[in-house]
Amino acid sequence: MVVFRDDLWRGEVDDEGHLRDPAEDSLDVSADSVSLGALRTDEAYLDALKAEIGDSLAPFNADTVPEVVSKSLGSSVEVRGPDP
Repeated sequence: MVVFRDDLWRGEVDDEGHLRDPAEDSLDVSADSVSLGALRTDEAYLDALKAEIGDSLAPFNADTVPEVVSKSLGSSVEVRGPDP
């Protein structure tokens, strides 16, 4: 949630180095680049993410969870079922 709220939802993933440096620190590896094509997740994680967003709408300057998700991710959410 924190990465989503603090970095991804503002579109700053396009800022070279903005996410690369924290990703390197978090993963303890070197990264040439970081990009976000889509949020690939399962239904349970998406529900949990929406619940977290709902608990803290103020930082998003939004009134509803769907507003945050739409503004932040648009159609870039891929919900997948459990792996076979």
